[in-house]
Amino acid sequence: MTRAIFVAPRYAYGRSDWGPSYEMTHLFPALCAVTDTCELFDYLDPTLAGPGDRHDRLFARQEATDADLVVASLSGDEFRPETFDALRTRARTVAYFYDDMWRIDFSRRWAKHFDLVTTSDVNGLAKFRRDNVANAMYSPFGCNLEVFRPRDIAVQYDVAFVGGASTLRKWIVGQIRSWGVNVLAVGPGWPGGPVTTDRMVEIFGASRINLNLSNSVSHDIRYVLSSPRALYGTLRSPKRHEQVKGRHFEICASGGFQLSYYVEGLERHFEIRREIAIYTSLEDLRFKIEHYLSADSERIEIAAAGLARATRDHSYVARMREIVAAAMVA
Repeated sequence: MTRAIFVAPRYAYGRSDWGPSYEMTHLFPALCAVTDTCELFDYLDPTLAGPGDRHDRLFARQEATDADLVVASLSGDEFRPETFDALRTRARTVAYFYDDMWRIDFSRRWAKHFDLVTTSDVNGLAKFRRDNVANAMYSPFGCNLEVFRPRDIAVQYDVAFVGGASTLRKWIVGQIRSWGVNVLAVGPGWPGGPVTTDRMVEIFGASRINLNLSNSVSHDIRYVLSSPRALYGTLRSPKRHEQVKGRHFEICASGGFQLSYYVEGLERHFEIRREIAIYTSLEDLRFKIEHYLSADSERIEIAAAGLARATRDHSYVARMREIVAAAMVA
């Protein structure tokens, strides 16, 4: 019998007006699905008075529930390391890291205070080993199949992109539109603004092509010279690497056809050209868009295969099942 506590924010960035956090919406239900009992410890609860109070209340919760597993998704130094050192004498502990590609120093510093840590970086295990961290496991993003699932909806859009606007993404969408292709672009920073998760899933199913656009630095000289902002971003942006993201799994789980930028490790999760399509340059993107808009049968077959793979292998329930199994023998 596994009794778990999930240490994570209830609300996005601790703000109730921003709605439930990603962890609360997608990770907590998955952990509850693979354990016998599961409780949330919201470390951004405004009634908590700093690391000392968090320490005392988390220990009280562990004692009251007799939890034998504590999974923590930390965003900063909300706790003192000694809290999790002490918890290890009472339960198995896991640090769930999903952005250590950008914050490897943070992950490295906390790793020694847990029995097990996860990394979403395809090269994360090698990075940890170089720092003599042996308690890491690869666990990429996944998808919540209760949320991301096919809808019975007619096709309405040729090409769609759902995600935050950036200088690079705006430039790419502008290029596509200059080719005479209609593109629906929604999300923070676009004229259409953000959309609900439910609306996002509808768009995935209602689009012939769902774009998954990089948000890292581009060295395409046409982009770099397109505006002062593009030049500045290329020179100063810390985003030098991409990783397999949740969107890769969410589009496919929603039954959508996905045309994505290539990122190292994607082939570990999908069979390229059979379950997902990729582009490697602006010219390749144009060729692929024109090809797949005219290849209905091929596009539908790829979407169906991607849906089957995402459903079978890439749910957050499957991810959490692997993490719990590894933690209990760590």
